[in-house]
Amino acid sequence: MALVLWGLVWASVSLWAAAGKRCADVDLSISGGEFSLSNGTTVGSVVKYSCPTNFYPSPPTRLCRRDGNWFPRPTAFPARCKMVTCPNPLVIQYGSVSPTQRLYYVNNVTHYSCYGGYKHIGSASRTCQPNGKWSGATPICDSSSGKCPDPGVPPGMQRTGSRFGIDDKVTYRCERDLYLLGSNERVCLESGEWSGTEPSCYYKHTYDTPAEAAQAFTASLGNVLEVSGSEQQQGAGPSEKDLGRRIRMIKGGKLNIYIALDASDSVGKKDFEVSKNCIDTLIDKISNFEVTPNYNILSFATDVKEIVNILDDQNDVAIVKHQLKTFQYSSHGDATGTNIREAFNSIYNKMNFLKAQDEKKFKDIRHVIILFTDGRANMGGNPVEVVRKIKELVYALREENKEDYLDMYVFGVGSEIEPDEINDLVSHKPREKHFFVMQDVTNLDKLFDDIIDEGENVGLCGLYRTYKDEAMDTTKTKRQNYPWLVTIKITRSPTSESCLGSLLSSRFVLTAAHCFKPDDEMHQVKVLVDDSVETSNKMEKEIKSLHIHPDYNIGLKKDEGIPEFYDYDVALIELEKDVIMSRQARPICIPCTKGASRALRLFGKVTCADHEAMLLDKDEVSANFMSPESQGDRDEILSRNVIIKLGGKRDSCVRDALQAEGITATDPYKVVTERFLCTGGTEPTRDDMTCKGDSGGAVFMSRKSRLFQVGVISWGNTNLCPTSHSREEATSTSRDYHISLFKVQDFLKKHLAKDAADLPGRLEFID
Repeated sequence: MALVLWGLVWASVSLWAAAGKRCADVDLSISGGEFSLSNGTTVGSVVKYSCPTNFYPSPPTRLCRRDGNWFPRPTAFPARCKMVTCPNPLVIQYGSVSPTQRLYYVNNVTHYSCYGGYKHIGSASRTCQPNGKWSGATPICDSSSGKCPDPGVPPGMQRTGSRFGIDDKVTYRCERDLYLLGSNERVCLESGEWSGTEPSCYYKHTYDTPAEAAQAFTASLGNVLEVSGSEQQQGAGPSEKDLGRRIRMIKGGKLNIYIALDASDSVGKKDFEVSKNCIDTLIDKISNFEVTPNYNILSFATDVKEIVNILDDQNDVAIVKHQLKTFQYSSHGDATGTNIREAFNSIYNKMNFLKAQDEKKFKDIRHVIILFTDGRANMGGNPVEVVRKIKELVYALREENKEDYLDMYVFGVGSEIEPDEINDLVSHKPREKHFFVMQDVTNLDKLFDDIIDEGENVGLCGLYRTYKDEAMDTTKTKRQNYPWLVTIKITRSPTSESCLGSLLSSRFVLTAAHCFKPDDEMHQVKVLVDDSVETSNKMEKEIKSLHIHPDYNIGLKKDEGIPEFYDYDVALIELEKDVIMSRQARPICIPCTKGASRALRLFGKVTCADHEAMLLDKDEVSANFMSPESQGDRDEILSRNVIIKLGGKRDSCVRDALQAEGITATDPYKVVTERFLCTGGTEPTRDDMTCKGDSGGAVFMSRKSRLFQVGVISWGNTNLCPTSHSREEATSTSRDYHISLFKVQDFLKKHLAKDAADLPGRLEFID
């Protein structure tokens, strides 16, 4: 007890003494770059260096230590900006590299060729990139003599082992000043594949770009999130071989996600807050999928602080996000060491408790562990021992595919990351990457903006892409904002007409009935779809059948003073062949389907009325429609804004229908039935108005980061688009009318609902 008290007294004296010390404000500059101080020259302050593009700082930081000295010392290690180099490429076996030089800098290009009798695999030429990595894939000269292909020798690396039969091993190590990421040992499996992850050699200045990390993380995590029996279409994306493992969770299966945030002083408050924001984004993105995870989120420094407890068995995303948002970096006080072992130990204890509660249930849970850290553990012991215990806990209950039930990721954050320390904490799976080294917190933030919704889970309805960076807003990327939009072309000699439509599945398109005439034949109708990831060219799809609502009759009320009557103005087009789902072409959500329920995060007993109450939830509901517009020598598709008038706001909107040309009827409700949604006018804001070419398009809205179609554009009471190049503003009585999808459910179910045959493109409806 006396020793404990003396320790506390000594710690207090040390803190008091440190509080009065400062480091010298000299020799802190960097040759060729700039520097900033986190807290002046007080103890604990960090000097952070930055350099121009294609250069990196050495050292990257300095720390003002308790003894009043900078570490590393400026006199011994003066800071300077060095040119970025890439690892030595002169390691290819059974081939040659040109040019040969001592060091390779940014924009240096290398070319590869194989000796006679060897097959060239990988890139024929590679470029040294600003992130210290070579472009393309590792060049390999393969003799095709083994059960497994030659695994190659990545740049900067040495390999031991040249036999590639079943159970043969190869081992790797990196050259001096490089750190190995991935598997240092790989085994040739009976499947003809190598175990583990292809290794890479990183310098301390090497990092992963947001695009690289987002693609790799999404491909890996997407395997865990995908649920069998979902609306994902066969042939909807890259092959299973391209994507690596294809794990599909059984509907109702459990997924536990453990997230640990490093709050040590080596990471700092700024990076900690960015990591929190990234987790918030990740939770939003994961909520797009059919599986609802349980979360355990903790913060660690010297000790561990619970943010979200998985034992609460929570499913409410809003609660999880609130608990995360309100947690403060300052909660750890002065205890700012880095105890990574204790973070993993906390996760292990939770998992062990869940297993003890119900071992059978635990067996089928998939576990994901995500760690944000710089890897600079300075207390608590080696975390690898606890990582091993976690693996044994999960693997012990399964004999096959045991590794499929545990994925461990680390995102390197902070000014100085220790890659070699982190590499042993992550999963190593074929064609997957679980450790990501980010250049700075801006890159980390960008990574999480890009994940998940740009993955290959393209069959999920209502997914779309938005771009914060205007520089990315090209024709190709714009298309990904409305991937469900199609153009319908009807050729009638000597002219042709076009309407818009929306993709509901791989096989069906929804549009307006008035786009077609009774004598139109199938060969006259083509659907133009962007179903290529690589190009923005529209592909013409042949029509198998056209289904017009049986109650649609445009001439039904001519004798009642209504020359054209648009009630039930909806049609479904069945395509001859499936659309290949991609980032360019994927379906919009329509109400009263199970896919829409999952997108709205509604679980349990859900009805069509629940969807209507959630989507059309007030008298004035903001919505959008898409509209083509000529811009000089090119056509653009623009999003237009409208307010759907409901409840007490609908009557005046309906009455304005009588102002349409040719209508002599006096009862507006004979013109506009209960099946119409009404937009337009100038209250509460001036709505955009539709034009002729907009017919059949979707009236849609965003909910829960997904898009939902609630109406089909039908007709308007005035023409505010006299030419294709002009669009006049709405007046107080300008109105547009759209068929509500909630009012034509019988028609949609008849042609779209799944039956015993489970025909292509059918959907699951709710009552």
